[in-house]
Parts: sequence; structure tokens; C-alpha cells
Amino acid sequence: MNNEHTMEHPVCEACKSNVPDPAYAFPLCRNCREALINRPFPQWIKIAMILIVALMLYSGFKFPLAFNAGLANQSAEKAEAVADYTTAISDYQKILALFPDSEEHKARLAICYIKNGELQQAAGILKNINDKKLSQKVVKELNVLIEEVKPQN
Repeated sequence: MNNEHTMEHPVCEACKSNVPDPAYAFPLCRNCREALINRPFPQWIKIAMILIVALMLYSGFKFPLAFNAGLANQSAEKAEAVADYTTAISDYQKILALFPDSEEHKARLAICYIKNGELQQAAGILKNINDKKLSQKVVKELNVLIEEVKPQN
């Protein structure tokens, strides 16, 4: 019986007192509809939007640096593979200019210096390198090269 009564005399779903606006399918009166349309965004949505935009801007500024370092890394690896140590040294220096704390790239630079016969530059790098952050492969390669160079001194 209650459903029949609401069908005959519809009321606003929000305020339960006014007659709904017949121009819309959902039964809301004009005042409730205006109030819901003009309702402000919640504060947490505004904060989340600001954080997302800030993160996007930050990553947008960092992306070219990381991209250039990636290109230099590929170039250095290719140059090292064909024994073009001068080019590899230049590329590793570019990477270290962007990411000076990269121990792996410092070690690769030292390896290239050793293979290029520039032992003083390699020694300067090896004095300041943190070998605990290096991969086992790089540590073994450095040890082999250092052992090869020792008899020459």
C-alpha cells in the first residue's frame, strides 16, 4: 500500500517533503537538485589531485635525465663490447654526471680506464668506490684486471 501511495503522490528522495521536478527521472525537488549540483569537492579529493599533479610534474622533469642516462648506458655497453674504451669512458662520465652515486657505473668507468691504460684515473676512482654495492661479476672483473696490472708496476 505504501508503494501505491508514493506512486500517486511522489516526494523528493532527499528531503522527503517537496514534490520532485518532473523534468528528471530521479525524483528530486528543484532545491535539493541545486544543492547537490553545487556541492563542493571534498577536501581529500583536492589534496589527492594536487599530489598527483605534483608527482606527474616531478617525474616529467626527471624523465629526460633518466632517459639520457639510459641512452648513455647503452652506448657505453656497446662501446665496451667492441673495445672502444675512450667512447665508453665518455659515456660512463655522462652517466656519473647525472647519477654520481652509482657505484656500478664508477666501477665500469674504472674498468674502462684500466683497459685503456689510464691507471692513475682508475686508481682515483677505485679509492673512493664502495665495493659492497657492486655486483659479484664486476668485483671479479676488477680483481682480474688488477691482478693483470700488478706485475707491470
